[in-house]
Amino acid sequence: MALMQEAGASPKLSSDAAFSLVYYVLGFTMEEQGLDPRTGGPLDLANRQAEFANLAAMKYPSIHAALNRMFDNDLDDRFEAGLDLLIRGLKIRIDTRS
Repeated sequence: MALMQEAGASPKLSSDAAFSLVYYVLGFTMEEQGLDPRTGGPLDLANRQAEFANLAAMKYPSIHAALNRMFDNDLDDRFEAGLDLLIRGLKIRIDTRS
């Protein structure tokens, strides 16, 4: 939190950001654990993807358009993309305060 405050974040914003980052990491870790064969996975992703694709095609075209990314198994890339979004959003919030 000190680094965020040194960059211009308020104590409230740095606290909110720290919790958001922790929650993101914990949530992503839980998702990875569910897909790891050493910890009980992998789930039947191909079947789930097919069922989800059918539902999305009928009712949710925006979700259907993103299916490949949603079921992409490159978890490192997905993690880094999400972390980048959080950090860039935090930077915007800090920059708009000054």
